[in-house]
Amino acid sequence: MLAIAAARLGFGPVAAVDVDPVSLEAAKENAVRNGVELEFGLADALSGLLPGAAVAVANVSLDVVGALGARLDVCRLVTSGYRDVDEPAPQGFELRERRTLEGWAGDLFERSEKLQRNEVRGRRDALGGTRMRPQSPR
Repeated sequence: MLAIAAARLGFGPVAAVDVDPVSLEAAKENAVRNGVELEFGLADALSGLLPGAAVAVANVSLDVVGALGARLDVCRLVTSGYRDVDEPAPQGFELRERRTLEGWAGDLFERSEKLQRNEVRGRRDALGGTRMRPQSPR
């Protein structure tokens, strides 16, 4: 749903990644219904190859947010899926804004200036320019 919303808001290209093949199939069907084009990939955010982007949006549990920061090749990270009493701290990112509603939280993080240049460049070199190959919608 987040990838579909991003595409409808005019972001692009947009990649949808999920560990659950059933969820990914549902996202493909919903993308067609909403008239948006997405790239799809089946991957575990904590161990699989993730696409690079300017912004990543993740609705995941608190423990996943903490581990996700070091794996992403992005400048901004928007997260949700945890309670407003939780304080996620994705590695290499600084909190810029928090919004809460009915006990839930959403946060905007930006890659820290120091790490933005060095860490991201190092990850790209380590990956050899490889990016996730999206699966085409059927």
